[in-house]
Amino acid sequence: MITCRTEDRLIESRRPTHRLLRRSRIDGKQVRPWLAKPSVVAAAIRQTVRRWRLHCRHTVSLADLAQEINPVLQGWLNYYGRFYRSALHAVFDTLDQYLVRWVRRKYQRLKLKVTRARALVVKIRHQRPGLFAHWALAPDGGQ
Repeated sequence: MITCRTEDRLIESRRPTHRLLRRSRIDGKQVRPWLAKPSVVAAAIRQTVRRWRLHCRHTVSLADLAQEINPVLQGWLNYYGRFYRSALHAVFDTLDQYLVRWVRRKYQRLKLKVTRARALVVKIRHQRPGLFAHWALAPDGGQ
């Protein structure tokens, strides 16, 4: 089972965001929302994705893999996507690179063919755009 523990590390570096100057009320007092820096968020998410070792789980199907990681991806999209949507593109490109590595290990004929494996992931992305939650962020790719 895949777990996510990035929120524990993000408390260290907090700063106000210029985009979120709206005030919310907590116990009758006006407060401004505070968030971690986008680079810290991206590094923590990348580290979590690395820890999943998706490329080593080539015995499961892509749908099973998607079903297992989609709740975590959707949570990241809902929370960080509200504030740092553009910063998530690079993070999820890293996840797509891990999916390419997964394809290369799953299908031995693509083991040495990185370009074909990447094309296969793009083809799957166009055929089934709702398979992974982060594919809804940028339907044509993150860049």
